[in-house]
Amino acid sequence: MNNIPISKRIRKIYILGATVLLFFYTIVFNTALLFTEDSTNLERLKVVAPFLFQHYQQGETGVIQIDPLVTLYDSFDSLPNRVKPRINAQWTGEYNLFFEDDTELNMLAQLINTPSGNKVVYAIEQIDLIEVNEINLAVTESIIFLSGLVILLIIARFILNTIQEVTQPFTSLAQALENDVTFNSLTPKITGQATFESTLTLDAVNQYRSRIHKAMIREQSFTRYVSHELRTPMTVIQGCVSLLRKTDDSTTAKQCDRIAKALKDMETLTRTFLMLARSKDIEHSAVTINDASIDESLAPLQFIATANNVELERQVLAEFELQAEPLLVSVLLQNIVTNAINSSDEGNVSVFIAPDKLEVVDNGVGLNAKPRGYEGFGIGLQIVEDICLRYDWKFKIKNNTSKGCTATVYLSNKSN
Repeated sequence: MNNIPISKRIRKIYILGATVLLFFYTIVFNTALLFTEDSTNLERLKVVAPFLFQHYQQGETGVIQIDPLVTLYDSFDSLPNRVKPRINAQWTGEYNLFFEDDTELNMLAQLINTPSGNKVVYAIEQIDLIEVNEINLAVTESIIFLSGLVILLIIARFILNTIQEVTQPFTSLAQALENDVTFNSLTPKITGQATFESTLTLDAVNQYRSRIHKAMIREQSFTRYVSHELRTPMTVIQGCVSLLRKTDDSTTAKQCDRIAKALKDMETLTRTFLMLARSKDIEHSAVTINDASIDESLAPLQFIATANNVELERQVLAEFELQAEPLLVSVLLQNIVTNAINSSDEGNVSVFIAPDKLEVVDNGVGLNAKPRGYEGFGIGLQIVEDICLRYDWKFKIKNNTSKGCTATVYLSNKSN
């Protein structure tokens, strides 16, 4: 992403546009000047020529030099040799002629009545003698270009100063957002000339900051309630279960086992939620991934696998250390495998673990059907996604080509 400030971008665009504009108008000026000279001289020749041709109407003949610029010719044969190839003997009208030696002529041909009869006569004016020469034209163009450049630079200074004033509130707002952790109003910390847009943006940011702060307070309150209030009744239930186990009733013992398991699951879930709510910056845990640690995580799932007639297999391709909370890694694996077991009836669930990824493959119903009798399908995978988000891992689950699906966690935060 290109993080060039707005002022620099506008400066580049302005300089480029101003330069192109200057060159364009310099070319336009040069073209307009030359065109104006040529057309003006030709129009003047058309106006004075009828009066000059009176020399031939009054009986004069041959080539007549009117002045250093204008010469009259009473026949095509009397014209200069370099002019004849440009026209034919019967041509009448006006023409502008250029030659390689920079000579420029305006030529006018008219059919007039003379004492010897009607004939075409010519008036030729050498206009290059009175036009602006190339040196003066270049100097004039340079002056115009430089004057325009100075004017545009002055305008650019005012524009860029205005841009700086407009963008300064947004820049200071970004800096305040980066440095402020109090969630107080940012208004006193914003510098620069306020505009309608910057004021509107600042008000919206302050409102959102207030909402975020309130949401964080509610989240912290919830975490505190879960940490203290929810664990208290769980402890009481555990105590009651311990007392009930002292009885000899087999039915009571069986129900105690179910309650104990539910309490353990609830405690694990509570600890997981609390860890996910805790800041990652204060976490410095690591877990060693090997056969023993994976077996420990999968042991509680053997009962579910047996109940579903599912064969649970695992393969650790290499031992490695993962920079993550051990409980969260265990919960992540258990949720994925539990989902796979509940999706498979009399099937297979295979767990493959390598330093770069964790993969669980089943041959169950796939993603298009809900696992039979499993109410935790949604929250289980949601917890997996939240744990992956915490450690910048990537979680993907897709249907297999034949049957079942494959869930993969790509481990980007690892050390072998």
